[in-house]
Amino acid sequence: MRAVFERSWQLLSPDEQTVLMRLAVFRGGFTREAALFVARAGLPQLASLIQKSLLRRNGERFELHELIRFYSGEQLRATAASDATRHRHLDYSLALAAEAYAEFNRSGDARWHGILDAEIDNIRAHCATRSKVMPTRPARDCALRCATTGPSGAISRKRSIGSGAFSRAPASVHRRVATCSPPASPCCI
Repeated sequence: MRAVFERSWQLLSPDEQTVLMRLAVFRGGFTREAALFVARAGLPQLASLIQKSLLRRNGERFELHELIRFYSGEQLRATAASDATRHRHLDYSLALAAEAYAEFNRSGDARWHGILDAEIDNIRAHCATRSKVMPTRPARDCALRCATTGPSGAISRKRSIGSGAFSRAPASVHRRVATCSPPASPCCI
C-alpha cells in the first residue's frame, strides 16, 4: 500500500504535495474557508485533488481518506512547515470558536451547534497535539471552552454538557474546562 501512495505522491506537482500535506492536519473534514486559511489551498487546488481522487467533497465540507491523511501527515512532519501549519490550524479553530461564542451569545442561533459539532474533531486534534508541538496557551484553551463547552459557557447554557460533541471530548478537555475561568473573564477572546 505504501508503494501505491509513494507513486501517487510522485505524480503530484510540488504545489499539490504542499497542499495535501497541509490538509493532513484536519480531522473529520474541513470547509473551503478552513482550507484557504490553514493550507493556503484555493478552490483550484482543492478541485485538482478531487479530480485525482485524493480528496472528496461531502456537501460544504471536504474530506481526506484516513490513509491519505496519514501518509500526507507523515510527509508534513518531515518538513519544517509542520509547526507553522499546526499553528494556523489552531488559530483557525480559535477564530471559529470565538465567532461561535460571540454569535451564539448575541443571537442564540442554534446553527452554531452544528458548526461546532462538525469541527469537534479539529478541536480534539488541537487538544491532542498542543502539548507535543505547541506552547501552553491557557487563554486559547479558554477561548475554545467559551465557545464549545463548560458549565458557564453561553452555548452550554442551552445545551447540556452531557450531549453532543463535548460528551465525546477526551478527559483532558473536560479537566481544562473545569479549571478555566468563566466566559465573562478576560481569558475569553
